[in-house]
Amino acid sequence: MMKILVVGAGIAGPTLAFWLQRAGYELTLVERAPELRRGGYLVDFWGAGFDVADRMGIAPEILRRGYHMAEVRQVGDDGHRITAFDPELFVRGTSGRYVSIARSELGAILYGALGGRVETIFGDSVRALDDDGNRVRVTFDSGTTRDFDLVIGTDGPHQPSFRGSSRRSSSASARAPCARICRRRCSSPSSSAWGRRWTPGF
Repeated sequence: MMKILVVGAGIAGPTLAFWLQRAGYELTLVERAPELRRGGYLVDFWGAGFDVADRMGIAPEILRRGYHMAEVRQVGDDGHRITAFDPELFVRGTSGRYVSIARSELGAILYGALGGRVETIFGDSVRALDDDGNRVRVTFDSGTTRDFDLVIGTDGPHQPSFRGSSRRSSSASARAPCARICRRRCSSPSSSAWGRRWTPGF
């Protein structure tokens, strides 16, 4: 079975881990923080996000834990209301599939959808990668070394998880601005299209 390491347990990491585990891969999720992060800003959750949440079975929980706006208001420096509008027209246009939710709450819901089926390592991250074309050897900050077939960074463009990567093959770089991938040459359970190294462009 193909072994995949996903770096980062924010929003993208658990979501990706959910679908890859469901497709039959063996997943490990590593997160630098000692636990799921708390706090953070509110995000507006609607549109395609709800389509994915429906397929993951978590849309009702997102609606339950989110904030439903009653009024959008512009105020002056003294707190006096300048203007306002009722967001109901916009919400109605989404068929009620619109909610504001704290980023940490959304992350916790996504992580909860894994149901304990994905190995998760908290308080550690990637120090170095050595990709020889057959496997990616990962050295963690803790000093542990493990081999994976695929390593995916979802920890953001400013995180250092992939700065120590080295490549012995002549294929394309394993670095990309937001999601970075190193992997060995092997086939997926359902497709032979996984036969070359891939660097996403998003």
